[in-house]
Amino acid sequence: MAEVYRRIDASTNLERSRAFLEQCAVFRGLSDPKLFRRSLRSSRQHAVDVHAKVVLSSWLRFERREDELIGTCSMDCCGRILECPKASLLPGYDPETVYDPCLCSGSGGGSNGVVVNECSTSDEAFEYDMSFCIGDEEVRCVRYKIASLSRPFKAMLYGGFRESKLGTISFTQNGISVEVMRAAEVFSRTKRLDEFPPHVVWSCSSWRIGSAATS
Repeated sequence: MAEVYRRIDASTNLERSRAFLEQCAVFRGLSDPKLFRRSLRSSRQHAVDVHAKVVLSSWLRFERREDELIGTCSMDCCGRILECPKASLLPGYDPETVYDPCLCSGSGGGSNGVVVNECSTSDEAFEYDMSFCIGDEEVRCVRYKIASLSRPFKAMLYGGFRESKLGTISFTQNGISVEVMRAAEVFSRTKRLDEFPPHVVWSCSSWRIGSAATS
């Protein structure tokens, strides 16, 4: 591992992506998903050619949890250049901007004359920063998006309650199922509930979640 770190430090810009990819292989063997994903992001950040960008962006997307991809299609992005499938098609080396919001949500005009169509996801980058625990299950969420669903959620997550300071909130005794909480998380990002069965949508509406989608 020390040899890999030395190789990263000594590598040029053109070699750094491959060096981080070697580091990914080491962390994969150690079964440490956080360090593995961090190295994979760094490899994508320093990728130079379009082929490497496309492969690494797709790999990052593949490493996401299955429930995080509900309601999205293969050409949607999470709002950042790092994983945007369309931004990966832009040539050039610019590691300082990969964590910026992608152009999908802008006017549709990309740099270098490349037109980037709108993505169907939100125009704001999201990064999961909290989770709800229901029994043995965990539903990861974006705090401000969940807070936008209803006044009770906003009061709980940004008001004077102790939950506003917690990264993990127990919802086991709140009468909401894991399936409904996952639907709420998906709706907070996509404003759609068509991937879920009617009884889940109905339960969401009773919590005042996605009422517009059920009308």
